Amino acid sequence: MRTAALALTLLGLSAAPLTAQDWQAIVVGQPGPGTDVSLDDALHAGEALKKGGVPLLDVIRDMPRARLTDTLAVMGDVPRLVFFYSGRMPSGSLAMQDGAMPLDTILQSAAGAGTQEMILMLENCSDESPIPSRITVPDAPDGMALMVVASAGPGARCEPGERLSDALRAMSEEQSLTGDLLARLDGMFTVGSVPSPVVMTGAGPQDSGDSLVELLPEDVILLPALDGDFSLGGGESGFEETIGVDEVIEIVLPARVPDIPDMPEIVEDNSPVITFAALPTAQIAALPIVAGLPDPSILVGLIEGVTDASLEVDPQPDAPSTALASFFDDNAEIATSLATLRNMRQNDPEMYSSLLATGAFDPQDDRVLAKVIQSELSRMNCYRGRVDGQYGRRSREGSSSYFDELKKKGLAALDDPAATVDLFRLILGNDDIRCPDPVVARPRTNNPARQQNATRQTQSSPVRQQPAQTVQRNQPVQQQSTPSRQPNFSGARFGSGIGR
Repeated sequence: MRTAALALTLLGLSAAPLTAQDWQAIVVGQPGPGTDVSLDDALHAGEALKKGGVPLLDVIRDMPRARLTDTLAVMGDVPRLVFFYSGRMPSGSLAMQDGAMPLDTILQSAAGAGTQEMILMLENCSDESPIPSRITVPDAPDGMALMVVASAGPGARCEPGERLSDALRAMSEEQSLTGDLLARLDGMFTVGSVPSPVVMTGAGPQDSGDSLVELLPEDVILLPALDGDFSLGGGESGFEETIGVDEVIEIVLPARVPDIPDMPEIVEDNSPVITFAALPTAQIAALPIVAGLPDPSILVGLIEGVTDASLEVDPQPDAPSTALASFFDDNAEIATSLATLRNMRQNDPEMYSSLLATGAFDPQDDRVLAKVIQSELSRMNCYRGRVDGQYGRRSREGSSSYFDELKKKGLAALDDPAATVDLFRLILGNDDIRCPDPVVARPRTNNPARQQNATRQTQSSPVRQQPAQTVQRNQPVQQQSTPSRQPNFSGARFGSGIGR
């Protein structure tokens, strides 16, 4: 493999002999501007590792930072870890759905889970540019052997079909995947090393009995109901309904399993467990349900007065939306909606991030979209113009000022300052920015000493008067009759005064 200094900062790489143990993997793909292939890259990387017998701890595709943080937090004893990422990599960080995740945080979290050998697979050719993205990797934690694998190094070009993700995709299409994983990736750019090979066995890990079902927002879940009484409140009070074997339970996402400590052990071994991992779009906030129902929102059968509204066939077409983020062309209502969203983010940040990512808050009108962005930029002191929906030069300068502050914090920014949905979601996901006040030019002050000197000069040099003309008009007869008494008005005495 080619090894060199890839715009990386790798210090303190150590290689201590370890006992033989299986490798495990985390796969992350985050799409963004110019990196639409990242989702596919993560899909194929996960499939290749799975076919090679490497257990997958998590496959994270277009998710907020909290998902990766939670995965790292619950990670048990993992002495050897493969971490694959495809997406934007701003200044030593990995871009996630709601901001950047520092690589140092990932390395330290892995070290805390007992990781002693780690392979960072970073796809730095995830956009359309032939120039590979710059990668900056911090020092490895003490006691960790770190190896970085990327598509291209400095001075190289991103060639179609020769990326790291392309090699993993080809491996994922093989029927039997065996051998040394790193040997199969010969030709990729690498820095550092690990003492243990990644030996692929060609068979994935045995199923543990519990199956994870990942749901999309459009999925509908129908579960056969248990025969007998079913209580939404756990049997303590309130809402109870008797259902039969032929009826079904309709689950409105997001749903949480109620905490029923006295629930009998009715689940047999090896039965599938469904984990509700997906969220719907704005319909969650706008779903009309009668107030006072217990939590969770699990609807059983057709219940009079409860599910009637949600099953209405022909709702009023002109009825205004009751979603949390109903933005209208009114500055006061926009401010109210933004305040509501900030409260929601504070109370339930995970729900907020999920709804924001699915477009639940996106304004439908371009003018309203521009107004919302102007309002937020103005609140953050990045824009000082009018909130009028006209996204001109001053508004774009406000976007650029916001981007500059994001970069100072090591967060990912956009390339285009225009009023777009991407900018809207970026701002609502990173609204704790404060732009500096503009620099105002100091007014010019007069020098009192110079002003006093100028006054003295004016007093000592008065404007010349012309008394000769006055005397000449008052005494025309005397000048003609007695020329011997005519005064001298030569230039030599014109400025020295008269009547001495």
